[in-house]
Amino acid sequence: MNFAVIGGINLDVTGTILGETRPGDSNPGRVSLSPGGVGRNIASALREHGHEVLLVTALPGGMAGDILKTDCLSRGIDLSRAVSVPGGEGMYLSLHSREGEMLLAVNDMSAINALTYEAVASAAEEIDRCAACVVDANLSEGAIKAVLDCVRAPLVADAVSVSKCARLKPLFPRLDAFKPNLMEAQFLTGESSPAPAARALLGMGIKRVFISLGKDGLYYMGDGDEGLLAPEKTFACQTTGAGDSLCAGLAMSTALGLGVRETALLGQKLAFERLSQNEIKAPFTAP
Repeated sequence: MNFAVIGGINLDVTGTILGETRPGDSNPGRVSLSPGGVGRNIASALREHGHEVLLVTALPGGMAGDILKTDCLSRGIDLSRAVSVPGGEGMYLSLHSREGEMLLAVNDMSAINALTYEAVASAAEEIDRCAACVVDANLSEGAIKAVLDCVRAPLVADAVSVSKCARLKPLFPRLDAFKPNLMEAQFLTGESSPAPAARALLGMGIKRVFISLGKDGLYYMGDGDEGLLAPEKTFACQTTGAGDSLCAGLAMSTALGLGVRETALLGQKLAFERLSQNEIKAPFTAP
């Protein structure tokens, strides 16, 4: 199948603390540099499962842009609709505990603002030939409006963060599936627990909602069905990319027309695959 992804790409700088977290102090750990960004990660996950992917994004300049472009092309991700931004930034810094939970992140992604209404609208014909389109909340107001005005393919959206998720509200009545985490769902609805939050999001026009609960699993609601998928196991690694892989699974399921529970199961399966890969590459050990 063919998919389109409209979203962010950046170079990830990831720090993992190997002992007890001590704020305000230098913590022994590991630091890694790798291609990332929600849109790019979703596109990569779809390619890993054999699908063709058009990534509509904004490539930053300098070393980061060179690394990101080389990585995408090596994976077979189509960048023909990407906008190059020589002076733009695209860096994401995250800090994780030894248990794998993210403690803090800082994004410096000015390049994404170059992905304008016109850039997205001009790609709409190609996007609509795809089985589904994934958007993320890194997009500017103009890019989101272009999706609303011009894109007719089935839509799946990733909330990205509390600070950005509200940008997607104009798209809610058009979304076939939406993946926030619990904090994002709480922020958008004012509800404290998954079921009321999911119900409130459905009331905003979204067809299906999948709320990531981290180590507590995945809550899903839609099509008159709802439930909690408990995690099959715990992973001794950082969690970067797992939510993006989950979103890729939602896109695949949406394109296949699967039921809401089957969609949740496939999304969770892809997230677990990502966590297993993370664990093999960089398992946490006691200090």
